[in-house]
Amino acid sequence: MKHVTIIIGSDSDKNIADKAIEVLEKYNVPYNLERASAHREPEKVREIVRNSQADVFICIAGLSAALPGVVASLTPKPVIGVPKDVKLGGLDSLLSIAQMPSGVPVATVGIDNGKNAAYLAIRILGLQYPEVLRPSETTSSFPFSSSETMGSSAGTSTTQLPSGTFSMFSQSPTPSSTNEEKPKKEEPRGDWL
Repeated sequence: MKHVTIIIGSDSDKNIADKAIEVLEKYNVPYNLERASAHREPEKVREIVRNSQADVFICIAGLSAALPGVVASLTPKPVIGVPKDVKLGGLDSLLSIAQMPSGVPVATVGIDNGKNAAYLAIRILGLQYPEVLRPSETTSSFPFSSSETMGSSAGTSTTQLPSGTFSMFSQSPTPSSTNEEKPKKEEPRGDWL
């Protein structure tokens, strides 16, 4: 079984796929690489998705960047879209991938950022296969440092954050008594319009 299937829209996307492959190999994550255009070869895309045993798909595409959305419409499995800079600084492909209709989600990473697509795929896989969070080499490189561990079978994870790091999941202190004055909520001003 291949844990990740990478699909590129054309051979010119291979350099971005190579960045993802580098990360997947570092973490010993099995993958396969396919080439199929959503516009020119829709049946080939359909066959790749239908026959894939992957847990996660990474799709790299530029311009109108339909490939990630088409793949997401064919599978309930997670799809990560990598927008490619071909024209307009890659904003055309970024917006095409990010603006999916409700019910057909595609996770989107930065323009030309194949590495982050692989890191995100590994984190998704880590929910079911915690062993993939450990790189093959002895290293404590971010984003999966030795301080990050998978939690209980209930699906929780525990991550030790370095001091001074903000966690959006940390709880804010609660007032110790009811006599303390609560800060007033500022009303939006609207002069920014």
